[in-house]
Amino acid sequence: MAGLITTAAAVRREEGTWSLIKKGIHRTTFNHALLGISPGLALGTWDRWHSVRNRYHQLRRRRAPERYTDADPNKRFTVSPDAITYRFASDEDTVVDRDHYRGLVSDGSWDRNRVRITDRTFYRSIAAVYDQGHDWAETPWYQDALEAIDSGGRKWGCGSRAELGEQCAHVDRLYAAMDDHGYISQRDLVAQGLDQFPLRDPVLSIGRDGELLHFNDGNHRLALSKLLEVDEITVRIGIRHAEWQRLRNTLRETGPESLDPAERTHLEHPDLADLLEDSR
Repeated sequence: MAGLITTAAAVRREEGTWSLIKKGIHRTTFNHALLGISPGLALGTWDRWHSVRNRYHQLRRRRAPERYTDADPNKRFTVSPDAITYRFASDEDTVVDRDHYRGLVSDGSWDRNRVRITDRTFYRSIAAVYDQGHDWAETPWYQDALEAIDSGGRKWGCGSRAELGEQCAHVDRLYAAMDDHGYISQRDLVAQGLDQFPLRDPVLSIGRDGELLHFNDGNHRLALSKLLEVDEITVRIGIRHAEWQRLRNTLRETGPESLDPAERTHLEHPDLADLLEDSR
């Protein structure tokens, strides 16, 4: 209970009271009520809730088609981890709202601000643990969190040494499962009673040239899938660059025959599969 109170206080301090209320309702409804009755009931309710959100998204698109995509913001598809080289890295010049990214179309240079995933602290740390045999306590990921915790703060979702230890154990379990069975989507894990909500498979964004950039959620799953050279992972799409959305618009409105040679090179892109299916 003390750990729960500490976590709630940290969420309120870092994200605000409204975020704390939303997360509390979300987790209580799905994990402590519906999931306790049946994973199928929880997933069905989740899908119905998101169908309502989809109708709201369609309304937003009708009102501001330049700001919202025509694509289903809940759609999941599989891609190779090798196709995701960079993570979006925000700064004061390329701020993107991480709480309201569903179906968003955004112009500007945000897709140019990126960091290589294999250069990030977490990836370097798991490589040190699983490839080089180091202890977690020797890694920069652990040490960064420990420094923040000892200063009274939180890092990587941990606000105490006990939480940090559990986080390391969680990554160990995830690594072992992926090593044995490959990538299993979080939805499938919930259906089997092995995980909880919210569903947090990696969220990608799409740059102006169609490049897939890791944007949010699934940090552990994506990094481990790259380290283990997993064939495919399940992802969702968050933000699309306005230039990329213009290609989607052209394909939807006039078909593939209207694309120029450079645009035709993107016809195998997973984000265009829905439009190509509709045109057949």
